[in-house]
Amino acid sequence: MTVFAEITNPILFRLAVSSVFVLGAVFVIAGYYLRTKTRRLLGSALIAKSTVIGFETSMSPPGQTGVQHKVFYPIFTFRDAQGTEYRVRSGAGFAREKHKVGELIDVFYQPESPQQAIIDPKEYVQMAWILILSGIGAMVLAAAVLLKVQP
Repeated sequence: MTVFAEITNPILFRLAVSSVFVLGAVFVIAGYYLRTKTRRLLGSALIAKSTVIGFETSMSPPGQTGVQHKVFYPIFTFRDAQGTEYRVRSGAGFAREKHKVGELIDVFYQPESPQQAIIDPKEYVQMAWILILSGIGAMVLAAAVLLKVQP
């Protein structure tokens, strides 16, 4: 059984490979945006102690195998410099409960938008690099295929 269909029309083939190149470029741009946004936040963020108070769970979209996984989003509370308490759901989800309820962790926030506070900024930077490198890989692969099939 063949997993990949053979594309016999050269125009469709180039279109498909070009789409992979464009998708790679989108990944690079998204990764760069995430990296820049995170670095900007960390450069001017205030740091406070926060307490993990629970988790919100959801199911991941089904992958190629159709399997879904539970994703855990930490919910934490913290007080800003003025003493106002905030309850925030992390934007980064994990395949397991990375933190324990009651655990004290650092939270990074901007005074003008404390509801957008983040924990584990390293995770955001790692995701940015995964996007950037995956995008570059897709672009290089697509370019190599297109150059190889040129008449």
